[in-house]
Amino acid sequence: QRTDELYQRYLVSGVASMILAVCSCIILAPVIPTWRRLLWLIPMVVVSVCRLIVRRIYLASAIAEEDLQKWKNIFFWGTIVISVCWGSGTILLFPSDHHLYQAFLAILICGVVSAGTAPLAADKRNFLVLSSATMIPLAIRFAVNGNTVNLLIGFFIFLCYLVYLSNAKANSRQMTRLISQNIDFERKRQELHLSETRYFSFISNLPIGVCRRILDDEGEIIMVNPAMAKMLGYASAEAFCRIPS
Repeated sequence: QRTDELYQRYLVSGVASMILAVCSCIILAPVIPTWRRLLWLIPMVVVSVCRLIVRRIYLASAIAEEDLQKWKNIFFWGTIVISVCWGSGTILLFPSDHHLYQAFLAILICGVVSAGTAPLAADKRNFLVLSSATMIPLAIRFAVNGNTVNLLIGFFIFLCYLVYLSNAKANSRQMTRLISQNIDFERKRQELHLSETRYFSFISNLPIGVCRRILDDEGEIIMVNPAMAKMLGYASAEAFCRIPS
């Protein structure tokens, strides 16, 4: 179920990742050379498309239980690659002398990490890789730029990184609890179904007549076994249950 959550939720985040990458390159065009933007954009788009293809293959296949770990690892390695791509943007797309574009880049990276909190909550190591590979290099890049404003922004980004990690941990615990509840509910449902099957099988094979009816004015018959129907001259239990109360 965790693996299903990862792949099912990736569609929106994968498409959004490509759109954000293209828009970022357009916005940063006045301050970043074309070759640097293309050097960053092309791998981003290729990796995102490849992950969407892998997602489609996973959802269209009947995955055996023994193959789940393999698919989980494939998703994890995909997260590592896309995280490195976003992290490289903090170097290739960083405008050293333009505070407005620096602020845009900081908001972009923080927004990407924040948006990844929910889709990656099913496996917190994926979120750890995404946040660490993007926010830590960005915070360091601001810090080494030297001036006071950049130092403060770098410190703010690091604080956001810690907050995001805390939120991701809480989301992961909540999802684990929900999955455990779903598994427990399904187990109890199957146990109840098995119990009912055994009960009706036992009643149906009794040589004595058994009849259950609702204790009200109408007295609706809700169950009768074949022996009771035969005793009263009916062809089957279903025919007996169809008689008016």
